Amino acid sequence: MRHPVLALGVLVACGGGTPSPPVAPVKPTPPATAPPVVQAPDPAPPKLRLPDTVRPTRARAELAIDPTTEEVTGTIEFDLDVRAATSLVWMNQKEIKVSSATFEAGGEKIAARAITPSAGYLGLVLPKALPVGPTKLSIAYRGAMHKNDGTGIYTAQEAGDWYAFTQFEVVSARRAFFCFDESAFKIPFDVMLFAPKGMEPIETITFNRSMEMTSCVLGT
Repeated sequence: MRHPVLALGVLVACGGGTPSPPVAPVKPTPPATAPPVVQAPDPAPPKLRLPDTVRPTRARAELAIDPTTEEVTGTIEFDLDVRAATSLVWMNQKEIKVSSATFEAGGEKIAARAITPSAGYLGLVLPKALPVGPTKLSIAYRGAMHKNDGTGIYTAQEAGDWYAFTQFEVVSARRAFFCFDESAFKIPFDVMLFAPKGMEPIETITFNRSMEMTSCVLGT
């Protein structure tokens, strides 16, 4: 008869302890939030003259012109002399949109971001500074041709046929291609025109390829 009493005593001893308090659930730590990235404002354009930091030494332009449309497409390449390291290059333009812009310096190609903070100017912003020395710049772009406008590249119709003309004075060359439109930047200009089959490009004045000229003289 002792064994049931001992067994009961064991059961009482096991069941009579103080229960443990419940464990509070652990809340997960929220991930750290990165501070918002604030982009610096675009630089202000020149007040009048282009900076002398980068000077062109030669230009090569290719233009595709169809007088029956209101759009011109082209590419222009510049040989540049970078006189002081810079990550910003200013040029002149009007009603032209950049498709791509790439610099080549020291065997490295660097894509640039185009900004047009005001009429008449194009800024090319680079992720790092161009070194001092020779540099190449290539720009692909799209522009507009206005009917009977008389500026830049414009179109007119005569006897049912469409024609395209150029008038680059005084600053209207900026409508045809990006340029360093400064009287001090006289450089050799190579131009190649592409026209639809059956149309013929005609030049009114023949220039010596080694002749240095400003952008406005090119279109006279």
